[in-house]
Amino acid sequence: MGPKGQQRKPDRTPTKQVPPKKQKLASSPEPNCVIMDDINEVKGQANNMAASMATKKLHFVNEYDGPSGENDSPNMPKWFRQFEIRLDQRLNKLDQVAEKIENLASMVEEHDQKFASVQYDMASLNERFKNLKTENEELYLKLDDLENRGRRINLIFHNVPEKAEARENCMETVSDIINNYVGFEQPCEAVVERCHRTGQKGDKPRIIHVAFSSYAVREKVRKTCISKFKQSSYNGTKIAVGEDFSRRVVQLRKAKMARFKVLKEEGKRPFFLYPASLRYRVNGKLISAD
Repeated sequence: MGPKGQQRKPDRTPTKQVPPKKQKLASSPEPNCVIMDDINEVKGQANNMAASMATKKLHFVNEYDGPSGENDSPNMPKWFRQFEIRLDQRLNKLDQVAEKIENLASMVEEHDQKFASVQYDMASLNERFKNLKTENEELYLKLDDLENRGRRINLIFHNVPEKAEARENCMETVSDIINNYVGFEQPCEAVVERCHRTGQKGDKPRIIHVAFSSYAVREKVRKTCISKFKQSSYNGTKIAVGEDFSRRVVQLRKAKMARFKVLKEEGKRPFFLYPASLRYRVNGKLISAD
Protein backbone atom coordinates (compact mmCIF):
# COMPACT_ATOMS: atom_id res chain seq x y z
CA MET A 1 0.00 0.00 0.00
CA GLY A 2 1.21 3.51 -0.86
CA PRO A 3 0.49 6.81 0.88
CA LYS A 4 -3.14 7.81 1.48
CA GLY A 5 -4.28 4.21 1.27
CA GLN A 6 -3.67 3.94 -2.45
CA GLN A 7 -2.28 0.82 -3.97
CA ARG A 8 1.10 1.13 -5.65
CA LYS A 9 0.93 0.59 -9.35
CA PRO A 10 3.19 -2.19 -10.51
CA ASP A 11 6.10 -1.49 -12.82
CA ARG A 12 4.65 -1.69 -16.34
CA THR A 13 8.05 -1.68 -18.02
CA PRO A 14 8.21 -5.05 -19.78
CA THR A 15 11.27 -7.11 -19.14
CA LYS A 16 13.29 -7.28 -22.32
CA GLN A 17 14.58 -10.69 -23.11
CA VAL A 18 17.81 -10.31 -25.04
CA PRO A 19 18.14 -13.27 -27.40
CA PRO A 20 21.55 -14.89 -27.42
CA LYS A 21 23.79 -13.86 -30.25
CA LYS A 22 23.98 -16.40 -33.00
CA GLN A 23 27.40 -17.68 -33.76
CA LYS A 24 28.43 -17.91 -37.36
CA LEU A 25 28.24 -21.50 -38.39
CA ALA A 26 31.01 -23.06 -40.39
CA SER A 27 30.26 -24.17 -43.88
CA SER A 28 28.17 -27.31 -43.77
CA PRO A 29 27.37 -29.77 -46.53
CA GLU A 30 23.69 -29.64 -45.38
CA PRO A 31 22.61 -25.95 -45.19
CA ASN A 32 18.93 -26.85 -44.69
CA CYS A 33 19.81 -28.43 -41.33
CA VAL A 34 21.17 -25.05 -40.22
CA ILE A 35 17.92 -23.36 -41.33
CA MET A 36 15.84 -25.87 -39.35
CA ASP A 37 17.97 -25.20 -36.25
CA ASP A 38 17.37 -21.45 -36.62
CA ILE A 39 13.61 -22.00 -37.06
CA ASN A 40 13.45 -24.21 -33.98
CA GLU A 41 15.40 -21.61 -32.01
CA VAL A 42 13.01 -18.79 -32.99
CA LYS A 43 10.03 -21.03 -32.24
CA GLY A 44 11.40 -21.78 -28.78
CA GLN A 45 11.97 -18.08 -28.07
CA ALA A 46 8.39 -17.29 -29.13
CA ASN A 47 6.99 -20.01 -26.85
CA ASN A 48 9.10 -18.79 -23.92
CA MET A 49 7.95 -15.21 -24.49
CA ALA A 50 4.31 -16.28 -24.62
CA ALA A 51 4.67 -18.29 -21.40
CA SER A 52 6.40 -15.38 -19.66
CA MET A 53 3.68 -12.91 -20.68
CA ALA A 54 0.94 -15.31 -19.58
CA THR A 55 2.63 -15.69 -16.19
CA LYS A 56 2.83 -11.90 -15.73
CA LYS A 57 -0.85 -11.60 -16.63
CA LEU A 58 -1.82 -14.20 -14.01
CA HIS A 59 0.38 -12.41 -11.46
CA PHE A 60 -1.39 -9.10 -12.03
CA VAL A 61 -4.84 -10.70 -11.95
CA ASN A 62 -4.10 -12.40 -8.62
CA GLU A 63 -2.69 -9.17 -7.21
CA TYR A 64 -5.75 -7.06 -8.03
CA ASP A 65 -8.63 -9.56 -8.14
CA GLY A 66 -7.51 -12.32 -5.89
CA PRO A 67 -7.15 -15.97 -6.74
CA SER A 68 -10.57 -16.04 -8.39
CA GLY A 69 -9.13 -14.32 -11.46
CA GLU A 70 -12.29 -12.23 -12.08
CA ASN A 71 -11.74 -9.13 -14.18
CA ASP A 72 -14.77 -7.11 -12.91
CA SER A 73 -13.16 -6.03 -9.65
CA PRO A 74 -13.36 -2.27 -8.94
CA ASN A 75 -9.73 -2.46 -7.84
CA MET A 76 -8.65 -3.27 -11.40
CA PRO A 77 -6.95 -0.12 -12.77
CA LYS A 78 -7.73 1.09 -16.24
CA TRP A 79 -4.16 0.83 -17.40
CA PHE A 80 -4.14 -2.84 -16.45
CA ARG A 81 -7.26 -3.54 -18.50
CA GLN A 82 -5.60 -1.87 -21.48
CA PHE A 83 -2.44 -3.87 -20.81
CA GLU A 84 -4.51 -7.06 -20.67
CA ILE A 85 -6.08 -6.29 -24.04
CA ARG A 86 -2.68 -5.59 -25.59
CA LEU A 87 -1.27 -8.70 -23.97
CA ASP A 88 -4.01 -10.85 -25.50
CA GLN A 89 -3.29 -9.30 -28.86
CA ARG A 90 0.42 -10.08 -28.49
CA LEU A 91 -0.36 -13.65 -27.48
CA ASN A 92 -2.61 -14.07 -30.51
CA LYS A 93 0.17 -12.74 -32.74
CA LEU A 94 2.62 -15.12 -31.12
CA ASP A 95 0.23 -17.97 -31.88
CA GLN A 96 0.11 -16.82 -35.50
CA VAL A 97 3.92 -16.60 -35.59
CA ALA A 98 4.18 -20.11 -34.20
CA GLU A 99 1.78 -21.38 -36.87
CA LYS A 100 3.78 -19.67 -39.59
CA ILE A 101 6.96 -21.16 -38.20
CA GLU A 102 5.38 -24.61 -38.34
CA ASN A 103 4.44 -24.04 -41.98
CA LEU A 104 7.90 -22.72 -42.75
CA ALA A 105 9.52 -25.73 -41.11
CA SER A 106 7.33 -28.03 -43.21
CA MET A 107 8.30 -26.15 -46.38
CA VAL A 108 11.99 -26.31 -45.48
CA GLU A 109 11.75 -30.04 -44.89
CA GLU A 110 10.04 -30.49 -48.25
CA HIS A 111 12.70 -28.40 -50.01
CA ASP A 112 15.39 -30.34 -48.18
CA GLN A 113 14.03 -33.58 -49.63
CA LYS A 114 13.90 -32.05 -53.11
CA PHE A 115 17.44 -30.75 -52.69
CA ALA A 116 18.66 -34.22 -51.70
CA SER A 117 16.96 -35.65 -54.77
CA VAL A 118 18.61 -33.02 -56.99
CA GLN A 119 21.99 -33.78 -55.42
CA TYR A 120 21.54 -37.45 -56.22
CA ASP A 121 20.58 -36.63 -59.81
CA MET A 122 23.58 -34.30 -60.15
CA ALA A 123 25.94 -36.98 -58.85
CA SER A 124 24.49 -39.44 -61.36
CA LEU A 125 24.84 -36.90 -64.19
CA ASN A 126 28.42 -36.10 -63.19
CA GLU A 127 29.29 -39.78 -63.28
CA ARG A 128 27.71 -40.15 -66.71
CA PHE A 129 29.55 -37.05 -67.92
CA LYS A 130 32.89 -38.45 -66.74
CA ASN A 131 32.20 -41.74 -68.50
CA LEU A 132 31.20 -39.96 -71.71
CA LYS A 133 34.27 -37.76 -71.52
CA THR A 134 36.51 -40.79 -71.10
CA GLU A 135 34.82 -42.58 -74.00
CA ASN A 136 35.11 -39.46 -76.17
CA GLU A 137 38.83 -39.18 -75.45
CA GLU A 138 39.33 -42.85 -76.28
CA LEU A 139 37.42 -42.49 -79.54
CA TYR A 140 39.39 -39.35 -80.42
CA LEU A 141 42.69 -41.16 -79.87
CA LYS A 142 41.51 -44.11 -81.94
CA LEU A 143 40.47 -41.85 -84.81
CA ASP A 144 43.77 -39.98 -84.58
CA ASP A 145 45.66 -43.27 -84.67
CA LEU A 146 43.68 -44.40 -87.73
CA GLU A 147 44.45 -41.09 -89.44
CA ASN A 148 48.17 -41.47 -88.79
CA ARG A 149 48.10 -45.05 -90.03
CA GLY A 150 46.57 -43.78 -93.26
CA ARG A 151 49.42 -41.25 -93.53
CA ARG A 152 52.21 -43.80 -93.10
CA ILE A 153 52.88 -44.04 -96.84
CA ASN A 154 53.15 -40.24 -97.17
CA LEU A 155 56.15 -37.93 -97.16
CA ILE A 156 56.24 -34.14 -96.93
CA PHE A 157 58.83 -32.10 -98.83
CA HIS A 158 59.59 -28.66 -97.38
CA ASN A 159 60.96 -25.51 -99.04
CA VAL A 160 60.81 -26.88 -102.60
CA PRO A 161 60.74 -23.82 -104.94
CA GLU A 162 57.47 -23.31 -106.77
CA LYS A 163 57.44 -22.73 -110.49
CA ALA A 164 55.94 -19.61 -111.96
CA GLU A 165 53.22 -21.45 -113.84
CA ALA A 166 49.65 -21.00 -112.67
CA ARG A 167 49.19 -24.76 -112.36
CA GLU A 168 52.38 -26.54 -111.39
CA ASN A 169 52.83 -30.20 -112.32
CA CYS A 170 53.84 -31.59 -108.93
CA MET A 171 54.57 -35.04 -110.38
CA GLU A 172 57.31 -33.52 -112.57
CA THR A 173 58.75 -31.63 -109.59
CA VAL A 174 58.77 -34.73 -107.38
CA SER A 175 60.22 -36.85 -110.19
CA ASP A 176 63.02 -34.31 -110.65
CA ILE A 177 63.82 -34.46 -106.93
CA ILE A 178 63.61 -38.22 -106.46
CA ASN A 179 65.10 -39.47 -109.72
CA ASN A 180 67.35 -36.70 -111.03
CA TYR A 181 68.55 -35.07 -107.81
CA VAL A 182 68.46 -37.89 -105.27
CA GLY A 183 69.11 -40.67 -107.78
CA PHE A 184 66.44 -43.13 -106.66
CA GLU A 185 66.61 -46.13 -108.98
CA GLN A 186 62.88 -46.69 -109.57
CA PRO A 187 61.02 -44.15 -111.74
CA CYS A 188 58.79 -41.73 -109.86
CA GLU A 189 55.67 -42.73 -111.79
CA ALA A 190 56.09 -46.33 -110.59
CA VAL A 191 56.37 -45.57 -106.85
CA VAL A 192 54.30 -42.37 -106.41
CA GLU A 193 50.51 -42.67 -106.38
CA ARG A 194 49.70 -38.97 -106.06
CA CYS A 195 51.26 -35.68 -104.98
CA HIS A 196 50.11 -32.08 -104.47
CA ARG A 197 50.94 -28.88 -102.65
CA THR A 198 48.85 -27.70 -99.69
CA GLY A 199 48.19 -24.24 -98.31
CA GLN A 200 47.90 -20.81 -99.86
CA LYS A 201 50.59 -19.20 -101.97
CA GLY A 202 52.78 -16.72 -100.19
CA ASP A 203 56.38 -15.67 -99.68
CA LYS A 204 57.46 -19.19 -98.75
CA PRO A 205 57.03 -22.25 -100.97
CA ARG A 206 54.10 -24.48 -100.05
CA ILE A 207 54.81 -27.99 -98.83
CA ILE A 208 54.39 -30.98 -101.14
CA HIS A 209 52.49 -34.07 -99.95
CA VAL A 210 53.57 -37.26 -101.70
CA ALA A 211 51.75 -40.62 -101.34
CA PHE A 212 53.85 -43.67 -102.25
CA SER A 213 52.74 -47.12 -103.31
CA SER A 214 53.85 -48.77 -100.05
CA TYR A 215 55.45 -48.07 -96.69
CA ALA A 216 58.62 -49.96 -97.69
CA VAL A 217 59.10 -47.77 -100.76
CA ARG A 218 58.41 -44.66 -98.72
CA GLU A 219 61.11 -45.59 -96.20
CA LYS A 220 63.68 -46.18 -98.95
CA VAL A 221 62.92 -42.80 -100.49
CA ARG A 222 62.97 -41.04 -97.11
CA LYS A 223 66.35 -42.43 -96.05
CA THR A 224 67.87 -41.76 -99.49
CA CYS A 225 66.57 -38.17 -99.49
CA ILE A 226 67.83 -37.46 -95.96
CA SER A 227 71.33 -38.66 -96.88
CA LYS A 228 71.34 -36.58 -100.09
CA PHE A 229 69.84 -33.41 -98.54
CA LYS A 230 72.62 -33.33 -95.93
CA GLN A 231 75.29 -33.32 -98.63
CA SER A 232 74.02 -30.67 -101.04
CA SER A 233 71.18 -28.31 -101.91
CA TYR A 234 68.52 -28.65 -104.59
CA ASN A 235 68.97 -25.96 -107.27
CA GLY A 236 70.65 -23.75 -104.68
CA THR A 237 67.88 -24.28 -102.10
CA LYS A 238 68.11 -26.24 -98.89
CA ILE A 239 65.09 -28.57 -98.82
CA ALA A 240 63.94 -31.11 -96.26
CA VAL A 241 61.76 -34.20 -96.07
CA GLY A 242 59.62 -35.42 -93.21
CA GLU A 243 56.89 -37.84 -92.22
CA ASP A 244 53.21 -36.93 -92.49
CA PHE A 245 51.31 -36.85 -89.20
CA SER A 246 47.94 -35.64 -87.93
CA ARG A 247 47.48 -32.15 -86.53
CA ARG A 248 47.44 -33.51 -82.96
CA VAL A 249 50.82 -35.26 -83.32
CA VAL A 250 52.34 -32.21 -85.03
CA GLN A 251 51.23 -29.97 -82.16
CA LEU A 252 52.59 -32.38 -79.55
CA ARG A 253 55.96 -32.45 -81.27
CA LYS A 254 56.07 -28.67 -81.75
CA ALA A 255 55.63 -28.25 -78.00
CA LYS A 256 58.88 -30.21 -77.48
CA MET A 257 60.96 -28.59 -80.21
CA ALA A 258 62.71 -26.22 -77.79
CA ARG A 259 63.96 -29.22 -75.79
CA PHE A 260 64.81 -31.00 -79.05
CA LYS A 261 67.05 -28.10 -80.18
CA VAL A 262 68.85 -27.98 -76.81
CA LEU A 263 69.63 -31.70 -76.98
CA LYS A 264 70.80 -31.32 -80.57
CA GLU A 265 73.17 -28.50 -79.58
CA GLU A 266 74.55 -30.76 -76.85
CA GLY A 267 75.34 -33.38 -79.50
CA LYS A 268 72.92 -35.99 -78.18
CA ARG A 269 71.16 -36.62 -81.54
CA PRO A 270 67.55 -36.59 -80.27
CA PHE A 271 64.63 -38.12 -82.16
CA PHE A 272 60.90 -38.68 -81.77
CA LEU A 273 59.12 -41.96 -81.21
CA TYR A 274 55.50 -42.13 -82.32
CA PRO A 275 53.48 -40.23 -81.42
CA ALA A 276 55.60 -37.58 -79.63
CA SER A 277 58.06 -39.23 -77.23
CA LEU A 278 61.41 -37.43 -77.26
CA ARG A 279 64.39 -39.81 -76.91
CA TYR A 280 68.17 -40.01 -77.38
CA ARG A 281 70.75 -42.73 -76.91
CA VAL A 282 73.76 -42.93 -74.60
CA ASN A 283 76.07 -45.91 -75.18
CA GLY A 284 73.26 -47.72 -76.92
CA LYS A 285 70.81 -47.13 -74.06
CA LEU A 286 67.56 -45.33 -74.87
CA ILE A 287 67.05 -42.23 -72.67
CA SER A 288 63.78 -40.33 -72.29
CA ALA A 289 63.93 -36.54 -72.67
CA ASP A 290 60.23 -35.76 -72.09
